[in-house]
Amino acid sequence: MLRSAKTTKDMLEIQENIRELEDEIDVAEGRLRFIDDRVNYSTLNLMLYKEKVRSSATSKSVLEIDLEILSLKAGTVLQHFS
Repeated sequence: MLRSAKTTKDMLEIQENIRELEDEIDVAEGRLRFIDDRVNYSTLNLMLYKEKVRSSATSKSVLEIDLEILSLKAGTVLQHFS
């Protein structure tokens, strides 16, 4: 880029542009290091369990009940927009 400069003013402008780009790169690299450090210290907790088998054929599973509640809530939201 500096070879394309025809005057000293052009060279100074190009050097200023290069300095600004280097600053942006430094900031981005610092942010990346910060995020990387945060990920290294993150904790993920999982809780797994097995549900008991229901003895009644008419009883609903937790998933079925949750889906019904979600469906009811979605219907209520849709009524507000109708």
